[in-house]
Amino acid sequence: MKFICFLTLTLALVSNSSFANHHEGGEAEMTKPSFSASRAVTADAQVIAIDYETRIVTLRGDDGIQKTFTADADVVNLPQVKVGDHVIAEFYEEISLSVHKPNSVMLGSVLASDVAVAKEGEKPAGGLMSTFVTTQTVEEINLDNNTFKLKDVEGTVTEFTARDPDNLRRSEVGDIVVIKIVQAIGIAVGLDIKTLEQ
Repeated sequence: MKFICFLTLTLALVSNSSFANHHEGGEAEMTKPSFSASRAVTADAQVIAIDYETRIVTLRGDDGIQKTFTADADVVNLPQVKVGDHVIAEFYEEISLSVHKPNSVMLGSVLASDVAVAKEGEKPAGGLMSTFVTTQTVEEINLDNNTFKLKDVEGTVTEFTARDPDNLRRSEVGDIVVIKIVQAIGIAVGLDIKTLEQ
C-alpha cells in the first residue's frame, strides 16, 4: 500500500512540466506503451545554526525557509561545518514505465541503494542513490472513462486515469507493467552555486 501511494505521487510528478519526458522505442516497438521522465533540481542553503553536541543543524534556503535536522552519525566531518557555510543539494529523479505481454516478465519488487560519504578530514559531502523496480498487473481497462486498474504484488488494486488514451488501446487486461524509479541526492558543504558552475 505504501508503494501505491508513492506511485500515485510519482505519476503526478511525471505529468508536471518540470519533468523531461522521453518516449522510448521506434515505431516497430510501439505495440505496447512505454515512456520515461526525469527531473533534476539544485538547491542552495546557508548554515545559520549548528550544535556540535546534539548534531542539530539549521539551514536557510534562498527562499528564506528554515529547515532543522539532526546530522547522522555517518557524517564524520560535522566539526568542519561552520555557521555561514553554504550547502548545495542536487536531487535527481527518474521514472520509467513499460507494458509487457502476460507471463513475459517475472513478478516481484526489488529495492537497491548505495550511500557515499566524504572521508574524515575532507569537506563534508555525501550522496545517496536508490533504485526501485516493481511489477503490476493490468486488472481492468475502461476506455469510456479513460481509466485503468493495476494490481500490485501484494494484491492491492488501484485505479488510475490515463494521461494518453492511446496507451489504453495498446494495452490489455493481464498485461504486466514494469515500473522503475531512480532517485539520487548529493550534498556538499562549503561550496556555492558559482563554484559549481565553474
